[in-house]
Formats: sequence, structure tokens, C-alpha cells
Amino acid sequence: MSMSRSYQALFQIKQYREDRQRNRVANANQYLDACRKQLQQNELQLHAYRQWRLTRQEEIYAELHQKPSDPRGLLDYRAKFDALAQQEHALEDALKRAKQDLTHAHQRLNEVRTALAKAVQAREKFEAFLTARTHEAQKIATQKEEAESEEMTLLQHSFSRNVSGKN
Repeated sequence: MSMSRSYQALFQIKQYREDRQRNRVANANQYLDACRKQLQQNELQLHAYRQWRLTRQEEIYAELHQKPSDPRGLLDYRAKFDALAQQEHALEDALKRAKQDLTHAHQRLNEVRTALAKAVQAREKFEAFLTARTHEAQKIATQKEEAESEEMTLLQHSFSRNVSGKN
């Protein structure tokens, strides 16, 4: 009796591990989706910034041509251009990180899918073992019943011969 309980407990552990891996796959899929969305958002943001930057640079150039040039004014304009370039580099870096995150998310999903496949395989293998064990136990029980029935039949025939021989 305790063996079947321990087998049941082992089976429940294997099911729990499989369920946990399924949750990890779901979480990895959600993370992958979030990474895809972030990458798409970063691409759109960089594209929009580049479009805006071109317009802004033209405005800065127009301001520069409208005012008399002095060394201090040129430095201010140079600082504005540098700030625009730095912002673009920051957006490019964010895009690069988003691509790396997406690659990592794909790798993680593949890892947890592999772990899930192993957990499913372990549970199925244990189920097959339990099925074979149950089938073997039923076969032994049937053989035992047949042997007992045969023994009873022999005893009945022996008893009936003894009773009929005494009469």
C-alpha cells in the first residue's frame, strides 16, 4: 500500500515539475513578446527622432545664417548639434540593447522549451512504468486467482472421490 502512495507522490512531483516548466515557457513567451514590442518601439522612436533631428538641424542652420556670427554663438550652435547627436546615439544604444534582449529572450525560450520537453518525457516514462507495473500486478493477481481456482477444483474432485468411495 505504501508503495503505491510513494509512486503516486513521485508521479505528482513529476506533474508539478512539468507544470512548473509550462509556466516558465509561458513566462518566457511573455518576455519575448515584451522584447519584440520594446524593439519595435525603439525602432519607431529612433526613426521619428532622425526625422525630427533633420528638421531641427535645418532650423538651427537657419538661425545661424540669420544672426551675425561670433565665436561664442558658433560654440552654442555646435553644442546644440552635439546634443542632437548624443541623443541619437543614446537611442541607437537603446535599440542595440533591445536587439540583445530579444536574442536573449529567444535563447531563454529555447532553453525552457527543452526543459519542458525533458519534464514531459520524464512524466511519460514514469507513467509507462506505472502502467506496466499495474498490468504486471493484474496479471499476477489473475494467475493467482486461476491457481487458487484450480486448487479448489482439485480439492473438490478429491473430496467428492473420497466421499463417493466411502459409500
